Amino acid sequence: GETYDELLAVDEQNLPLEHSVINIEAVVYSLNATEIAITYFTQHLTSKTGKYWTLSAEVPTNATLNLPEAVTIIGVNTVPELIQTFDSQIVLVMPSGAIEITYIGEHELHIPTKKPDLLMIIVSAIVLLIVGSIIAAVLWHLKRKKPSFELPEPKSEVDTKKILEKHKDLRHEEIQVINFLVEKHGKALEAELYEKLDLPRTTTWRLLKRMQAMGILDITKSRRQNTISIKKKYLKK
Repeated sequence: GETYDELLAVDEQNLPLEHSVINIEAVVYSLNATEIAITYFTQHLTSKTGKYWTLSAEVPTNATLNLPEAVTIIGVNTVPELIQTFDSQIVLVMPSGAIEITYIGEHELHIPTKKPDLLMIIVSAIVLLIVGSIIAAVLWHLKRKKPSFELPEPKSEVDTKKILEKHKDLRHEEIQVINFLVEKHGKALEAELYEKLDLPRTTTWRLLKRMQAMGILDITKSRRQNTISIKKKYLKK
């Protein structure tokens, strides 16, 4: 699709990976990951003509498609590798290449109409989480060095008052992060924050990235664990 929202890359342990988008390419910093899953939302993969929906995509590897609930498939351009149903949802595994699937909602099959549909109206539609995550398994031969997660003995003191005066609209979870980093003298491992907040890892990662954008945190990359720290401007001298 031409647009995307909430792009997220995770490794085989569901740990978020740093990434950046340059033009139309997503660059993922893989660290020691052996498998990467990328998810995002886009509205450019589906279109609707009358009551018929069409999903079109070009995929470099086989793809798992989770169609909306209670739909009937009208046609596909190629034979699926696998067809399954879970409750009222159809799941297709399609081969690589061009994909085109036409379907219709079951509630539209028996709607009485007083007049025949003479005009074919083409409208843009919001995608319903159709394309599942496309997992690209990539192996890298990296140097086998045991990553060190030990942090130097911290001695910094966080100026909490300065942070709260600057950012008066902080959320509860963001204040939790700040208080925890105060206990850790301004620096902690990403895994420690996951355990402390007791939130899904993807939710915690987006929270940390938001606080980084606000100018409160620094995120330092390492081989397997990121270090989260309060920005120097909020540390007491």
